[in-house]
Amino acid sequence: MLLDATNLSNLDRHRFVRLATAVGATLVAVRLTAPEDVVRERLSYQRTGHSTATFAVYESMRWRAQPFMAPAVVVDTRFALGPSIELAAALAQAQG
Repeated sequence: MLLDATNLSNLDRHRFVRLATAVGATLVAVRLTAPEDVVRERLSYQRTGHSTATFAVYESMRWRAQPFMAPAVVVDTRFALGPSIELAAALAQAQG
């Protein structure tokens, strides 16, 4: 199960934690991050997919972001994602 950036508060995330618990799924929290200048650049050009978010949308949402209440793998998306994906998968397997 993946949650996107619209799930910024612990209240938003709680329903997914309950769902994972109810179905016996392993839950591994992963928080993606990048410096503001990188976010600004990424949101400045046209992207494919469902998101049409702009930097203004990012700025309006970021005040709602709360720290995770559980341990989380923090991934700085400026760097290669492979090692972080492998870590998250290993954590899920170890817990499952």
